[in-house]
Amino acid sequence: MRIWHIWDLPDTIYIKFKEDYNKKLFHFLFEKFGGIRPTGRKFGLTQQGIKNYYRQYFKKNKRIYDQYIPLYIIKRFKPELSNKIINELEEGIEFISVRSGTRIKIKLSLMESREMYRIVAHMIGDGYGGIRKVPYYANTCIQLRQQFKKDLITIFGIKIKKYIYETTPNTTPIVNFPKALSDILKHIFQIEFTRPNKLPILLFGTSKENKIEFIKALFDDEGFVSTTVGISMKSKNIIQQLKRLLEELNIGTTNISKSQRDIFTVNIQEKMVEKFQKIINFDHPIKNKRLLIRMKIKNRNRTTRTRPLEYTRRRILELLKEKPSTTFELCEVLLLSMGGLYHHLNYLEENKVIERTGFKNKAIWQLKA
Repeated sequence: MRIWHIWDLPDTIYIKFKEDYNKKLFHFLFEKFGGIRPTGRKFGLTQQGIKNYYRQYFKKNKRIYDQYIPLYIIKRFKPELSNKIINELEEGIEFISVRSGTRIKIKLSLMESREMYRIVAHMIGDGYGGIRKVPYYANTCIQLRQQFKKDLITIFGIKIKKYIYETTPNTTPIVNFPKALSDILKHIFQIEFTRPNKLPILLFGTSKENKIEFIKALFDDEGFVSTTVGISMKSKNIIQQLKRLLEELNIGTTNISKSQRDIFTVNIQEKMVEKFQKIINFDHPIKNKRLLIRMKIKNRNRTTRTRPLEYTRRRILELLKEKPSTTFELCEVLLLSMGGLYHHLNYLEENKVIERTGFKNKAIWQLKA
């Protein structure tokens, strides 16, 4: 299990120490180098800069502001500090932040965990972690958003939940969280969350359990269950690396295909879908249910391959008489595959017995008036 300390975090991080520890740190440096000015010269800082770090505030336009110390400055201090000062440093941190970002209390050190890999996968799939905006994770599924917030709290030991909050800027709810956390994860995993084009290298050397959680989270965001089970993304490289991960788990996949919109897709081999369900599966409730129904259909087909055409079409009409239904809802009741069901739906539609509204997998079927 990997562990990351303050020294492993990115230089974009700013630190505010607890008052007692801050005094201890700077008194040690001032005593070692002979005062404020010599300490400043030693580390390439102005006398006023060192004073501000020591006092933990600065004045501007007759107003007083908290003074944070850039982590890269603290890294300069490290070779000159005693073991005692270094060992107490993480406990001495009160807040971390990034420039113009939200200050936040986190626990240090950070430990490698399945929660961490889930968060990274979700950020690759449906997240944003750019320079200007607050980082976020977007998903219409409330269960996935709740899990995302819970995982952030677990990883960073966040006690004040207001730091992690939801908004709905357009039509999709998003989970917003402090930029410092996004910067830390990007740095640790050496990856971008905006237009990502690779999976983190650490993923390939981690435990089987962490790999499974990562793959599941990515499938929850970008995967699908229809006539096949698979995943589609814009990055060919990510799909290739994901294919490799799945095959390391002995889950066979198809060749990678490319759509006219330059979207790359890899499917789980039909004979491996049951194994995928046992090892990976979905946390997304709708996708989980669709996969469960798909397996029920597959098991039914092992015992009963065919049913009379008229019986199936009569059952479709009976169900639609009760209420208009989606294709998946009909599949669930009739235990028919999408392909098998569409054979009957298309026949009934061509004969003007039923009609559809909507499009593709969101079509709603109803009796024709």
